[in-house]
Amino acid sequence: MEEGGDQERDLAANYRGLAELIRFDYPYVASLLDRIAESYDHDAEQMDSRGSAVKRGII
Repeated sequence: MEEGGDQERDLAANYRGLAELIRFDYPYVASLLDRIAESYDHDAEQMDSRGSAVKRGII
């Protein structure tokens, strides 16, 4: 299992890449994929914080 938000960052990058591929033809769908990527970015930050807290023995 990966620590922190690495997995979520990978997913965010994947969704951003997909959005770029279709942005010209399907701008609305691309914007939805961007929002999904932003959500994964947020999740990554939370997982980073949680991983840091676990390492310090807080959780």
